[in-house]
Amino acid sequence: MLNQFDWLRRSRTGAELVAAIQLFSEPSGNFNDLLAQQALGAPVSALNALCQRCYVFPRTSPTRSFCPVCQKIVDRARKNANVSRSSILIWGFVNILPRKVQNREYARARYYGGIFTPDEHHFLMAMNRRQLKLWLQDIIVYDGASLKGLLQVFPTTALVRDFSMGDFLCQVISQERMYQMDLLRVRFYTNPEAMLSHRESEGKEIFNYEIAHFIRLLEMAEVFASLLRPNEQQLLSELLALQDPQESQFYWGRFLGQLNLKAKDMLEAWQIRRWPENQIQLLYELTDYVVIQTSP
Repeated sequence: MLNQFDWLRRSRTGAELVAAIQLFSEPSGNFNDLLAQQALGAPVSALNALCQRCYVFPRTSPTRSFCPVCQKIVDRARKNANVSRSSILIWGFVNILPRKVQNREYARARYYGGIFTPDEHHFLMAMNRRQLKLWLQDIIVYDGASLKGLLQVFPTTALVRDFSMGDFLCQVISQERMYQMDLLRVRFYTNPEAMLSHRESEGKEIFNYEIAHFIRLLEMAEVFASLLRPNEQQLLSELLALQDPQESQFYWGRFLGQLNLKAKDMLEAWQIRRWPENQIQLLYELTDYVVIQTSP
């Protein structure tokens, strides 16, 4: 019989994976009861057909395509399509489960996601991506002194290069023992393609940081996105990509003249023109993971 993790690995899209995590973490337990009641389907014949999604259990009726379990996952995925697009996934391999992971009701109420805990050292969590900094700060406050391991943060996605979301999940899990369990680190994947890379030289869009450093980067991204309007961020990106030093200097002065004093002081204090390209790229990526503070 399929266990809970088998069902997660059968997720084709991020929406299906988020839906499965939510169903497993519901306090009522109705979904888990449904799993226990499932019986294997009969051999395929003219009169018997298996579920088109799991190919294990019989369909609910000859006119339906899915078994009861898959139908429930697909229905939840369709209902939560917008939720999954704004969600991220976190696979944790830790020495102890954080208190904010063990308290599922708190997590569901505060982070709008679900949590799957296969054992005492692993968890899979779905949350709104703009709550990432808040959640990381929470686990540092409550478990920072004792918590060690690796947190892998990756986006939800549809099929990419014939890889399903379940394939991406397995690929992420295969990377969990890359580091010793001496610190709490964050491995941040900016896009699905990065999850397919095994080596750092191949995956330039994979970033590894100690958790305190990563939180500081999120705080910088929050300030950056709050002080610069979207069109100013785009202009800055184009300006930083200029190769001619004289042209860059000319347009830099004009650009600073268009900014308010706080934004100008931020860029000058950061010396952003001296940053390497991958650091600038990460800053822009992280603006999608923070809450933008509007000026009063």
